[in-house]
Amino acid sequence: GMAHEPYSVEDLWAGDRSRVGVCVSVTPKDGVRYEDLQREVFDRVRWPERDLRWHAHRRARDDGKNDDDAWVMEATASCLASSGDESQVAYRVEGVAYDIVEECEVVVSAPCHVPFMDLTLADVDISAAAVARDDGDGRGPGAFGREPAGGEPRESPVEMFLRTGLAASAAPAVDPDDLARLVAVAERRVASAEKALHANHPDIRVGDDVFAFREMGSRGGRRFDLLFPKPEWDVDETTEARTDAAFVRDFATRAPWVPTLVEPVLGKNDGKNDDDDDDARASIESETARCVVPLESPRRHRSNAWWCDVSVVYSEPGAPAQDWHCDGRHLAGEARADYAGAGAAPPYAVCVFCPLIDLGEDVGFTRFWAGSHVADGLIGFGAAAEVLRGCVDGIVRKGGFIAYDYRTMHRGMGNSSSSGTTRPVLQFLYARSNYRETKNYGARSVFRPAT
Repeated sequence: GMAHEPYSVEDLWAGDRSRVGVCVSVTPKDGVRYEDLQREVFDRVRWPERDLRWHAHRRARDDGKNDDDAWVMEATASCLASSGDESQVAYRVEGVAYDIVEECEVVVSAPCHVPFMDLTLADVDISAAAVARDDGDGRGPGAFGREPAGGEPRESPVEMFLRTGLAASAAPAVDPDDLARLVAVAERRVASAEKALHANHPDIRVGDDVFAFREMGSRGGRRFDLLFPKPEWDVDETTEARTDAAFVRDFATRAPWVPTLVEPVLGKNDGKNDDDDDDARASIESETARCVVPLESPRRHRSNAWWCDVSVVYSEPGAPAQDWHCDGRHLAGEARADYAGAGAAPPYAVCVFCPLIDLGEDVGFTRFWAGSHVADGLIGFGAAAEVLRGCVDGIVRKGGFIAYDYRTMHRGMGNSSSSGTTRPVLQFLYARSNYRETKNYGARSVFRPAT
């Protein structure tokens, strides 16, 4: 028999010692039914020394064949890793289920749960219009929220967000008056920051150079990140900029996604629990809307569930696509998903992109990897998102939004606008009060002359 290792399989599984997640594609022999293939592979294909476990499966089109009805089974599994030989899972499937399997290949392997969601923007669109538009065939827009065949209760927007790491409104969701003012405020912020950048730091080649100031940063590539001022920066800001910032902070507390997603996920801030509207409004102007720890009243801050930072992220024509990345790391000591995708810690931050122009293939958009928020270890595996059809393209209208768990993998696509259109997007970062952002903005203000 095989040589016994000093640890039992149970010990290894309990320690989650370097398991590897795989996705395989299984081509059936002619005439085999999907149900039979799935049952036989999951039941018969074993690898006890490696504690092979099968997780999920789905029927997919066989792109290698001209026949539209040709299919393969895609399935995820995990096993104990050893010197990168997980491709042996495919040989085992072919060897054990030779009577029903034509061929099996490992499509993806990763050191963590492999997200296995096949979604489009319509599937995560939580706007009332999208849900109402659904005609019940489960195909059209608004597939989110439809009654599944089994008559199961509909998934709520929050449940869907927790499962996929995404929620969106492709149609405009922001009040038109608010939207018009947000556009004006963002334009002023960009103009004043760029003016200060040229005046105070003429040596910087804007668009090419990497730079980081307190309010503004760029990693080059014609993509810029510009924060609206926090209250304690007011000494460096004009009166107009302070007024604009107060409006943006107030809007951030009452935006349409706050009651729908932010409050159910992160909790309510104290002003929100107050039945007295005047009091609630007054508190918005005081501490509730502040994006930082107010030094003068630490006690008050503790009753706030979350803080919010707002920035305008803009990509100029010629900006290339970013690499896949996630903004928010998995926090130390918080649970990650197991290899079946279950058990991850709840979100500590919700980020919302609200574009100030209609997004499209030309000006670009952000592409998200659905379900990637629960796994810690997908950095460098972004190409798998395309292979596994996990991409959700955030092509939403001006004033629409796409909200994501801060841990969700994504990439900003390039701006190939031929008409010279910049893509400005407001980014609202809502985070639990105890979370400290580690974004690499600089310490110096762009509005102060270089010393």
